[in-house]
Parts: sequence; structure tokens; C-alpha cells
Amino acid sequence: MIDAQAFLPLDNVDEGMRYLKTVIPQDPPEAEELLMYIDCTYVSGSFRPIQQPVAMSSDAVMPLRMRCIPPMFAPHLWNVHDATMNNNARTNNICEGWNNKFFNLVGHYHPSVWRVIEWFQREEATVSIIIQQDGVGNPPRRRVRRRY
Repeated sequence: MIDAQAFLPLDNVDEGMRYLKTVIPQDPPEAEELLMYIDCTYVSGSFRPIQQPVAMSSDAVMPLRMRCIPPMFAPHLWNVHDATMNNNARTNNICEGWNNKFFNLVGHYHPSVWRVIEWFQREEATVSIIIQQDGVGNPPRRRVRRRY
């Protein structure tokens, strides 16, 4: 049910989280902790106390002031309701594919800056050749996946 939040209309995400808080069981305690984490990180954000000036007298009670901290990943970043309704892509598979290809070219996860520049230059040269070949009427062949 938690993952269904991504498919709610953007205006209903807060309401959906309030509903989840009423139906998620309190036992085990990890379930409630997970829901609170998701709420703070992805939906509502959290609150942080604001430092108060030092009280003048010892019997004076200072009110507790809180500041609302927005969620780290606001709903407009991860909500896919509109994309689903408009039949658009809900993931960034194009970026994931490029990252995978680049990793296969470079060969490791944390290359040096110079190695990255070298591989960017190689990738640019390859793409430039493909564009030139396409321009003269020789488009690249599509890769056909084999079915087993």
C-alpha cells in the first residue's frame, strides 16, 4: 500500500499518507518507523526546534518554536500519476541505459577525471560517426533481441 502513493494524484498524496497512518498496524514497531521515515523523507517533511534565546528569569516558560523542514524528495519529484494517466514513461530507463553503457566502457565505478574525459571523447566520436552515417543514408542497424 505504501508504494501506491506514487500513483495518487499529487493533491491527494498528503491525504493518502494520513490514511496509511490509520491502517498500518503498530505491531511490529518497524512498520510504524518505516511509515514515519517515508512521510518525513517523501511526503510531509519534518519539524526541527528553533534555538530559543536564553530566558531572563528562571520561572518564565519559553514556548517551543518549531520550523517545518520540507521533505528531501518532494512528491512532485517521484509522483507518477500524471505520467501514468498520459501513458508516458514512468522511469528514467534511458538514463539508466546510458549509465550502464558508460560503466561497461570505463570498466569501474569511480574512474579518474582524466579517464572520464578520455571516454567522453571516445563516446562523442562514436556518436558523431553514427550521425554522419545516418546523414548519408546509412542508418545504424537496430539490435534484435533473441527470444529463447
